[in-house]
Amino acid sequence: QESEPSNPAEITVDRTPPEVRIFSPQDGATVSGVVEIRGTAFAVDLFEYRVIAESGPQSLELRRSPLPVQVGELASFDTTTLAEGSSWTLRLVAEDTRGNEASAEVAVPVDNQAPAAPTGRNAQLTGADEATVSWQAPADADLRGYLLYRDGRLANADGPVIGPLEPFLLEAMTYVDAELPDGTFTYEVYAMDEAGNLSAPSNRDSVTVETGPPSVEIVTPENGRRFDQP
Repeated sequence: QESEPSNPAEITVDRTPPEVRIFSPQDGATVSGVVEIRGTAFAVDLFEYRVIAESGPQSLELRRSPLPVQVGELASFDTTTLAEGSSWTLRLVAEDTRGNEASAEVAVPVDNQAPAAPTGRNAQLTGADEATVSWQAPADADLRGYLLYRDGRLANADGPVIGPLEPFLLEAMTYVDAELPDGTFTYEVYAMDEAGNLSAPSNRDSVTVETGPPSVEIVTPENGRRFDQP
């Protein structure tokens, strides 16, 4: 004779690992300074995620956290004390409470060496209110572009720049600075490499714009003076 059935039991099968991705830096990108590692380490039941930097036998745990990140900063990577030219693997590992694990990684070389300064910089008037500035590239092979400053501000920006400088990089080694008001303007150029390192400034050069009529004044005789003779 059969007994009464036991109470039913339910089990949940979960083989889905956390979502992991490294958005920045991208695989193969050259890095310098303190690098912000951004990406995703997410699961509703996340146990923890870890970010590790590895180069040969060296292994650095950059961060370990139980807090999920959908899109945001995962960790920071300080390259300032690392060997110049060394290659590192940034590995993201996430685990949920059921033991499912996922990982993502990118490889990045380290470059904290600034390029040499541009040379041969020359500024001259090429129109009534227009200056043409030119320069020569340094010998560095990994140049990304140039930043041209006029009187301490970027010549191709509408005003003071707060934030990344990359949007204002010039690829050509000649820049036409048009519609200048009257006055004297001083130019200098910086080079930037692929890692974002800035060179020392080039030598300065200046131009003077004068589009208004000349200033004239009669000093003597003074206005209104009478003469006895012509």
